[in-house]
Amino acid sequence: MSTRVYEQVDALDDFFSRYKPQVFMVTLIPCVILLSVVSISWVAFFVFMMTAPLVIIFMIFVGHKAAQANRRQFSVLAMLSNQFMDLSQGLSELKRLNRTDEARARLSDSSGAYQKTTMNVLILAFLSTATLELFASLSIAMIALYLGLGLLEILPWQVGSSPVTLTQAMFLLLLAPEFYLPLRQLGNDYHAKQKAEAAATDLLEVLNTHIHESMADENEQPTQSATKTKADSGSFIYFDHLSWSEAGRYRLAPISGEIAQGERVWLSGESGVGKSSLLHLLLGFEEDYQGQLFVKEQSFQNIDLAAWRSKLAWLPQTPEWVNGSIRRNLLLGLESREGFQAPSEEDIQLALQKSQCDDFIQALPAGLETKLTELGSGLSGGQMQRLSIARALLSQADVWLLDEPCSGLDADTAQAVLTTLEQVSKGKTLLIVSHDTHPIAWADKHWSLTQGGLHEQGQNKQAVA
Repeated sequence: MSTRVYEQVDALDDFFSRYKPQVFMVTLIPCVILLSVVSISWVAFFVFMMTAPLVIIFMIFVGHKAAQANRRQFSVLAMLSNQFMDLSQGLSELKRLNRTDEARARLSDSSGAYQKTTMNVLILAFLSTATLELFASLSIAMIALYLGLGLLEILPWQVGSSPVTLTQAMFLLLLAPEFYLPLRQLGNDYHAKQKAEAAATDLLEVLNTHIHESMADENEQPTQSATKTKADSGSFIYFDHLSWSEAGRYRLAPISGEIAQGERVWLSGESGVGKSSLLHLLLGFEEDYQGQLFVKEQSFQNIDLAAWRSKLAWLPQTPEWVNGSIRRNLLLGLESREGFQAPSEEDIQLALQKSQCDDFIQALPAGLETKLTELGSGLSGGQMQRLSIARALLSQADVWLLDEPCSGLDADTAQAVLTTLEQVSKGKTLLIVSHDTHPIAWADKHWSLTQGGLHEQGQNKQAVA
């Protein structure tokens, strides 16, 4: 998605700023020149009329090949971007597993493929330009040869007389390059048109994506038994046979469970079983799910997503930052929320104290005005996670969703972050995804997610689903 936004939207610029105006110029200028030439020399008029379509036909042929090459280039670029982001996020794990060489080789292969496709596009662009220049030069040469032989009065069909005067010959010779100039420029800009069409093909997939209003009747109107079970449980979050499949593969196998208000649940399981997918469903990122999902006894598909998200605090594996001060990052998005009172300086300091950020922020020369980059440069992984906790506290969210907040941290730092979470999340409804390598003993409930379903861990090992 980021590749489409940053790269392919830019590719549309040349189409509107260069190609569209040039189409108008090609329509106007050659027609005016033809009207000027027809009264002076029928032969020159005929040469112009015969050669101009050849330039346009070859331009379309080469442009079609260029469009295919551009589509391949965009596809390879998207793959390269995905691989780079994936490797960047998992770099610490790759170092621990000593697999950086394989990752470097993969990235090198992808960059080599992108380089190859880029060179193919450039070859076609240069080939198109060179061929158009050749056709234009040959056409001008034909006009010049005709005029030269005519002035020498040695034309095979008109020996002894000149078809044009010297002044008319100079006029035609000066107009010939100007006749082909818009066509040659259009040939250069036609490459931009094909590049834009290749980009628009992918962008239209995004614009034409159908937003699912509902999955099925059973999702909109749950059965009486399901509603009764949900209502009787009095749960804050309740899901029954909730699953998510995509392209015939389960992203999340059917599970059932409930979370009471103020309850803190630890969700563990192997990679790929759907832990993060469950969080994505609760965040409202995916509506195309199967089964039942309720929040406060209301179907998730009928709730106001904006209001629901305003009550959420989301802590991903890698915290997201923007270029700006620590203060700006802590307050980002909070001041613009409707009906939300912006945190005061006292609120900020209290949140920093609870998240144990106050000590290292006070040690910074500029304090809260210290500049951060998008990668949070200058801060350790543990410090960035504590800042995320402080941001969650300032949001006054009732529900916290955490996706492996200790990922990439050493054991001591991870334990310190979990200790901080234990203290600040009391009274919050919390669902935290974490591997068994970082056990969360203070959680009220421990769920283990497998391909077979969701299982509650404890003394009785009771199966939830």
